[in-house]
Amino acid sequence: MSGDKALTNLSVNLPDTDLSSISADLKLTRKQVKMNIDTTGDVEAHVEGRVYGDWGRIQRAKADLKLNAGIKETYQAQLGIFNSILNSYRSKNGRISIHLTGKLSAPQIKKI
Repeated sequence: MSGDKALTNLSVNLPDTDLSSISADLKLTRKQVKMNIDTTGDVEAHVEGRVYGDWGRIQRAKADLKLNAGIKETYQAQLGIFNSILNSYRSKNGRISIHLTGKLSAPQIKKI
């Protein structure tokens, strides 16, 4: 995946991300998406939870997601200032563990 700010709509460039595999189990209903996602590569992650919403107004959608991720050192070295942000969410085992809740437009992110 490209980290080029022209492609991501972010105000900074991020390194390209190599994901060697992505496994996703998604269940979509009128009112929610239930997800269970695993990745391997530069970022080894597990995401599970739900997004509830009015799909016509996605900014009003609400999330209840848990993320547990490990980042390869070589990739992490390229993240620059973002390392400081990520380090504040690291658990004792060195992995990033967060619980994201609330509106997608302004989510609450808590370390778990």
